[in-house]
Amino acid sequence: MRMHGFFASIVAIAATGGIYFTVTRLLPTTATQILLLSLLFVAVGALAIPASIALNNRFAGEAWFAADPARVWRHAVESGAFVALIALLQLRQSLTVMTVVSILIIVIVIESVFIAKT
Repeated sequence: MRMHGFFASIVAIAATGGIYFTVTRLLPTTATQILLLSLLFVAVGALAIPASIALNNRFAGEAWFAADPARVWRHAVESGAFVALIALLQLRQSLTVMTVVSILIIVIVIESVFIAKT
């Protein structure tokens, strides 16, 4: 699991560098916004992997990976999609606190269903 966290950290650093380049060097077009949102998805997803591993080792015990090996990747995708969706709504100027809370509750319920199934 340590290698997963290490490689995820390298991917997160590379994606963050891509975000920095996109924001500082490119003009704001539709393609640039899509690139920014996809890099944000990758960066947040990669940053979520070490945090997910650490939290699952702490609270779910050492045998959690054998029971549900896709949990780390699911957490990464959920985190990346959540932040990318929030960023998209902010770009469209339609983000409210209730929207964020509603989306967060939906993500938590979906993850709870996945954890309850295993």
